[in-house]
Amino acid sequence: MMKYDVSLSDKDRNTLGNFIKASKDSPQKRYAGILLELDGQLNKPADVARHFECSRATVHTVAERFCRGGIGAILKERPKGKGGIFTDEALERLFELHESPPPQGFNRWTIPLLAEKAIELGLADKINHKTLYGILYRYGIQLY
Repeated sequence: MMKYDVSLSDKDRNTLGNFIKASKDSPQKRYAGILLELDGQLNKPADVARHFECSRATVHTVAERFCRGGIGAILKERPKGKGGIFTDEALERLFELHESPPPQGFNRWTIPLLAEKAIELGLADKINHKTLYGILYRYGIQLY
């Protein structure tokens, strides 16, 4: 039993059908198909999930998003992540900083030292040590 009942108007059915015909493979195209299958509760969520090769949770999420936000909530692309904390220039400066001699009293750069220096130089407003470690790891830089 689904918590959200999907009832599409004729206009919504036409909009979804046209969207499916016009668009290439995308999550939104799959969601439109799921909505059409759920219309009127003729199909069980498990059958719809099997047909679209997705989880029942995806089917429930699509139904919930439609019931809360309408057809626009399904067809518009969701925003990507907020982006990195470093610009390309800031990354270059961070890598240059890593290659430079460490501060006096230290024999090598550590992640906390790099984070502190990056904030001091204005490369970032704040930075978590784990985030900095992930960035360095992604670019193959190891601090040891």
